[in-house]
Amino acid sequence: MQRLAYLCWCAAALQPPRYVVVYRGAHGGFRVPEFDAARAGISGATLAPADETMAFSRARRHCGGDVGPPLFMAASNATAAELAAVAARSVLVRAIMELWGSGATYGAAAEDAAARGFAPLAGTWRVCSMKVGAARGKTGGAALRSLSDRKVLGELEPVLARLDGPVDLSEAADETVLVACDYDRAVDDHAHERPDPRTVYVGRLVARGARATRLKFSLKTRPFVGTTTMDPETAALMARLARLEPGMAAVDPFAGTCGCLLAATHLTGAAATAADVDGDALRGALANFDAAGLPRPTILECPVDALVGRLGGAAFDAIVTDPPYGKRERIAGGDARWLEELLGLADDALKVGGRCVFFVPHGDDASADDVAARVAARAPGYAVEASAQQRLSGPCLLYTSPSPRDKRQSRMPSSA
Repeated sequence: MQRLAYLCWCAAALQPPRYVVVYRGAHGGFRVPEFDAARAGISGATLAPADETMAFSRARRHCGGDVGPPLFMAASNATAAELAAVAARSVLVRAIMELWGSGATYGAAAEDAAARGFAPLAGTWRVCSMKVGAARGKTGGAALRSLSDRKVLGELEPVLARLDGPVDLSEAADETVLVACDYDRAVDDHAHERPDPRTVYVGRLVARGARATRLKFSLKTRPFVGTTTMDPETAALMARLARLEPGMAAVDPFAGTCGCLLAATHLTGAAATAADVDGDALRGALANFDAAGLPRPTILECPVDALVGRLGGAAFDAIVTDPPYGKRERIAGGDARWLEELLGLADDALKVGGRCVFFVPHGDDASADDVAARVAARAPGYAVEASAQQRLSGPCLLYTSPSPRDKRQSRMPSSA
């Protein structure tokens, strides 16, 4: 009987590995678009809910009230090395794990893993836990912690007993056995904090996301910041959605202190051009590039409506910007002059197939879909690829890609 069980376990271990992407509880509407952008040129991986009982279209209420797809997504059609490369390019991915088993409790997840089987680990290993979800009161930054709870470790015995090699409780361990707990809840679930997780996932940690980018460019450590400098996480997200790569070029017509371009230059190696009417802000921002050891952007002190003439016919792969906000700048009721100027710049300076990533000021009663529709109406010929409500900033972030036809045919009509 023991020999039969061992053979069954070996046969299960030969099955293709399963992978789960664990997300941070922020920018919910952009989890899948950012993953698609991060995997471009690396992998053909696709995402689906890790919990098959949760429909992909059903929103989940995440950390801090953010709403979006599930925080645990199953990745397929990819290798561990490909997914590790994707994680290194992603801001929203918290971790990627090779899934051994899952269940409603620690014990159930361990028994599922033992029944399915998994490849043995090479070298030293440690056990860490990660608790994710709004029901735990987390803010999206739950750390990877060494698991020392004797009761939990006892429930995980069906898995731990199968691991060879010495245990190393330090970060120097060759492998990490990850126990990820989903404490999330659906939008319509108003239950108080649960003592137990919804689902427990057990497996091998493949990679962690690009959290170091947020830490390296913290506003607290920059030599120069302004009152409206874009936070490093959102700026990095915008750069990734723009699908910039080394050798490409990006422009920010409302650059200010160049928060968007700082992240774009660091993450993608793209050449940057910064334009703004505030020359002091542009010149001050150069210190941030110097401090990070990054090439300085080309700076142009001019309004956006004069930018095309200053560019000398240069074409860009992306426009990444945080436009100026004001009472008359809301597209729901104001003139939205900046939007006309921005999309006019896209007509003249954005390459066909390029992307424009920007925030849109709007009224509190406007949904992300409403804003996307209004922008699309003003820019026929451009396709809104993704949009989402940003909980803290209020504006809606969109990114658009021009159609292959002549962009000048898509210039939007002048607003009355």
